[in-house]
Amino acid sequence: MDQAKAYIEYKDFIKILRKRILVIILIVIAILAIAVIYRTQLSKPSYEARVSLIIGSVINNEKTQFQIDNVKETKEYMQTYIMILKTNVVAERTIERLGLNMSVKEFKKHIQAEHTSGTQFMEIKVRWDSPDMAFSVLENITEIFSEEAIRIYPSYSIKTLEMVGPYQYEVLSDSFFYTVSIICGAITALFVVLVIELFDSTIKNEEDIENQLNVPVIGTIPKFRKSDFNIDNIIRDNKYCSLDSFRTIRTYLLYISKKSGIKAIVITSARAQEGKSSTAAMLAIVLAQSGKKTLLMDCDLRSPSLHSIFATPQVGLSNYLSGEESALEDIVYESITANLFVLPAGTNAINPVELISSDAMKNLINSLKEEFDYIILDTPPVGMFTEAQVLSQFTDGYLIVVSSNESEKALARKAVKLLRYAEANIIGALLNKVPDSKLYRKYGYYYG
Repeated sequence: MDQAKAYIEYKDFIKILRKRILVIILIVIAILAIAVIYRTQLSKPSYEARVSLIIGSVINNEKTQFQIDNVKETKEYMQTYIMILKTNVVAERTIERLGLNMSVKEFKKHIQAEHTSGTQFMEIKVRWDSPDMAFSVLENITEIFSEEAIRIYPSYSIKTLEMVGPYQYEVLSDSFFYTVSIICGAITALFVVLVIELFDSTIKNEEDIENQLNVPVIGTIPKFRKSDFNIDNIIRDNKYCSLDSFRTIRTYLLYISKKSGIKAIVITSARAQEGKSSTAAMLAIVLAQSGKKTLLMDCDLRSPSLHSIFATPQVGLSNYLSGEESALEDIVYESITANLFVLPAGTNAINPVELISSDAMKNLINSLKEEFDYIILDTPPVGMFTEAQVLSQFTDGYLIVVSSNESEKALARKAVKLLRYAEANIIGALLNKVPDSKLYRKYGYYYG
């Protein structure tokens, strides 16, 4: 069980990375660009100069020869000599001699000293942002240190073996610096992506719908560009990718219709832009293609769209319910798909809720059930308006359209709760706008 859970979590993590890959790439590029600018434009080069000293007792007046037999004795004092170098006296004298405008504490940050274990050798290093200053400071601090050390230990001498530098000092090589920058960028990008996902409250997959809404998912619909949605092309091209998804949904509806007598089906959503109108249109098309006489009814009197999709006159439902049109056959339009008829929303709907909840609407649906095998009703979002709830007393079932990575969990839960308060029969949910690269390859069609 734990292994299965871990596998699912791993798969989800990979999906997150694939979904946010552009964000990850942009963050890595941005951090790498900052690193390049800092490295090439903002960071000051550092220069290092160093000197090697030998400390001990001499055996000649020129102080060029040291006694070898007191190495053990001298090396025990090496740490003391390092401490002498680090005293404020040495720092202050060097600052004063060179006329430096800095504190003793700041000056000491530029100086390093160490001794080679088991020897009389001591090394002093100076790092500065100027090669001339690095050498000058090294030269002066070595001289002042030697004076102070001999003053304290007059029996010992200090001799310079070699002085090296100045040379440009790099803590990190360019290759290592940029490698670390890329790694840091990747880690930062992953952190940002995970934070985004943590605060992302949208529904992403079927599991989210079932867990959050307690509603079965009866179909998934691929994502496509709105500009690509042309009803004439869809009807003429049976290979259109999303038709296959709707045929699967149709099979389920035909089954439950035969079992439960469902004919009038409301298509709604929690909010606008979920794709409910295009979903209603596509579902009506595939039902009609199966030989079922189908009526697609636009009950979204506030923001109708089906008359635009099917290129019909707009006069329709509201005009009939308000008494402006008395002949139903004048406002039900036959589409280019056999068995599919469209009833537009109508015009001048001043009081949509009153019209939809009227006895005239009830009688209309009852009479239409006698004439059509299926009635598909496109309604306003249930989370925004009440028309979808009102229709529960006249219709047989509801399908809720939920957009992957767009629908808010809280809004979707509220929509389901409102429908259940109205005692609506929720058949299931349709997960819309699902990106699936497998569909691209299978159908050779691009979906945005």
